Amino acid sequence: MRKIITALALAGASTFAAANGVYDGVYQTLGRPGYVVIMQNGTTLGVAAMGQMNNASTVRWGSATTGYVTPGQVSIWEAYLGPIAGAQATVTGTTDYGACTSTTSITFDGAGNMTVQTQSSTPTALGTASGYNCWPAGSGASLSFTRVF
Repeated sequence: MRKIITALALAGASTFAAANGVYDGVYQTLGRPGYVVIMQNGTTLGVAAMGQMNNASTVRWGSATTGYVTPGQVSIWEAYLGPIAGAQATVTGTTDYGACTSTTSITFDGAGNMTVQTQSSTPTALGTASGYNCWPAGSGASLSFTRVF
């Protein structure tokens, strides 16, 4: 996870330093925690999605020096990258805590909204070793997001 965040930060500092796309911003969907950050540079779209894992009772954070805490929820970031043409983008990234590689379509409506639909999701080496079942193609819910910033 840290590698993904570091890679996104480096990409943001270099590749997207001049990002000023018409769809750039922070998006949120009602009824679900988390945000999606959109950064466009020419025909490339970068996406950073933050979600939350609730009831994270098996996660411990801290050290022997500071002590440990078991959080009620844990925020996770997933990074995607891909081409955009007009109001349609197709982005790919590692999802489900590194267990899947997912390709997602994004459609912008020009009024500050976007619709997201998982197109495919296949197991990574970690997903295969863990016996994890990624979402079958087209089975993920189509989610609508509204720009909040």
